[in-house]
Amino acid sequence: MFSTDHIYKGMRFALPCLLILSSLTIPSVDIHAETVADVTPLVEAATSFLGSLDEAQKKIAQLNLVSVDREDWHYVPKKRKGLAWLDMTADQKAMSWELFRVALSEAGTAKAEGVVALETLLWERSNQSDFRDPEKYHVSLFGQPEAGASWGASLEGHHLSINLTVIDGREVYVTPSFFGANPDRVMEGEKAGFRPLSGEAEEALKLLNMFDAEQRKRAVIHNKAPKEIITRAKRQASPLAKEGLPASEMGEAQQAQLRRILSEYLDRYRAPY
Repeated sequence: MFSTDHIYKGMRFALPCLLILSSLTIPSVDIHAETVADVTPLVEAATSFLGSLDEAQKKIAQLNLVSVDREDWHYVPKKRKGLAWLDMTADQKAMSWELFRVALSEAGTAKAEGVVALETLLWERSNQSDFRDPEKYHVSLFGQPEAGASWGASLEGHHLSINLTVIDGREVYVTPSFFGANPDRVMEGEKAGFRPLSGEAEEALKLLNMFDAEQRKRAVIHNKAPKEIITRAKRQASPLAKEGLPASEMGEAQQAQLRRILSEYLDRYRAPY
């Protein structure tokens, strides 16, 4: 039995309400490990990062677990909580990356680094505007990372929001999660052809091309792509309307392709996170 109820599609994208700038926001829903996760590597990476900070840096980077700032996430350039890379040494920045690489898969790490690389490109094209500074990605830790404890961490900047929450040292939640790409594909220069989120768009287009005329008519629910992410960065996303083509009415090959699309998102994180 295929568990995903519906696929939403618009224009040339198989997930029109979700695939904006080749990105998908996974809101805070019940997506977590079914088994107890080994959080030791996460605790060690977080502890190493905290240990590298001086007191002034630590005061900015480490916040209370129940702080309202923990739920303040976004994917646009804005003033953010936490310690920015521009206020870290090179070693501290590397340690901050390592904390999230522990939770990300190899593919997820490549995608996250690709998003930051695109921000660097936008910064260069904007005459190094402060608004586009690729060093303005912020790292926050919530609570005290230690065995058996509940704590969290986030890495946030333009088009990237990675949020980790550890509960009682046993479960790891990785939502909300956002990876965006602007531009979707670099068209010129040394990075021509670079497309860090290519899998999301390409797998979606494959599914679109597998539909017959009647399926496509049901699946395409917008004549043009929305101007913004449908669910925005709300602390609690409301369910989308059940429009489009139900997965239960797709053929086996189409359902398998839908699973491949979902895997592009879910497999950004290392199992069992």
